[in-house]
Amino acid sequence: MFPEVIIHNTLSLDNAFYGFDIDLEAHYSILTSLAPDAVLVGSDTAKTGVEMFYNPIPAETKSDLKRPEKVPGDTRPVSVIVDSRGKLKGLLHIYRNLEHVRDVIVLVSETTPADYLKYLEEREYPYLMSGYDRVDLKEAVGLLGDTFGFSRIVSDSGGRLNCILIDERIASSLSIIIAPLIAGPDHRRYFEDIDSTADLRLKKTENLKNGLVHLVYDIMK
Repeated sequence: MFPEVIIHNTLSLDNAFYGFDIDLEAHYSILTSLAPDAVLVGSDTAKTGVEMFYNPIPAETKSDLKRPEKVPGDTRPVSVIVDSRGKLKGLLHIYRNLEHVRDVIVLVSETTPADYLKYLEEREYPYLMSGYDRVDLKEAVGLLGDTFGFSRIVSDSGGRLNCILIDERIASSLSIIIAPLIAGPDHRRYFEDIDSTADLRLKKTENLKNGLVHLVYDIMK
């Protein structure tokens, strides 16, 4: 069965997704409440996160080379990283060791460098291959459902990946936290890479602390 896909992020009033202080507690509290089986993230976002929070980057240990054992009843989501170019080579152990995820799966394409695939295999990272030059996201999401039994995936990534999820009608809803500020002109806009129009239906509004507002929209097919 094709999984439900929800796009989640925190945006400024002028549609920026970085360049301001995000309320991480609110952001991840809402994300967790969505009860995802997996959290989808692009390679650029994943790499930027590592570089932002880890300096220096810790070296791999012997235990990092093995896939974590399954724990019955573990409800933490799996981290799914879209990385057809191998940008996370040498960095994936950071995600494997995060307390809030139970596993890491990588989405690759037919032209992903062979040395990156070897890196994944040697460290027991499961990966799914779809698309030729870039990951075919619609096919990959279907494979995630068929292979791992995921029924709900939340995308917590930058604008480019999520624009594809909207353009190809892979995502069915938007979960957006609006921060009470204007980020200004020097920051990329969240939907600036979108190539289609989309009708939305407001499903939920919720006032959060510190002036934050949580909006949920259905994306009309």
